[in-house]
Amino acid sequence: MKYQLLFFIVLMLVHLSCSPKRADQPPQLPAAQTEQGATLSLGMRHELALEIIRECGGHDITSKLAVVGPNGEWPLSNLYWSLEDYNSVVEISAEDGNVVEIGYWRRADFFENKIRRFESRGNLKTLTFDKQTKTLSMRFL
Repeated sequence: MKYQLLFFIVLMLVHLSCSPKRADQPPQLPAAQTEQGATLSLGMRHELALEIIRECGGHDITSKLAVVGPNGEWPLSNLYWSLEDYNSVVEISAEDGNVVEIGYWRRADFFENKIRRFESRGNLKTLTFDKQTKTLSMRFL
């Protein structure tokens, strides 16, 4: 099962590296962005999602997970993000410059063994950060 997940990640990375960027599309704003926080949602621009994660204190931990690209590329980046203030880890997958998958874990579940990580993963439709209370609101698929 872990090889299937790794294979899926590798395919996503290959697809991203082959997809042309479209300069004629303006950046998409998140579904809801306020002074308290912002929302990640499926279909939003990948660059905007990464910007929101960074603004919320996210740290890219992809290279620490030994995820390798299809041609042996390593270290990879911008897939897995640790959000210590929110006690969470988020996975953002993109295709054609848009977010196609949002994975969510509590930090304790993510940093256990890989089987526990697989079992505890939440597939999200939206993830809203409340910057004042450091809490998350989620809509699951």
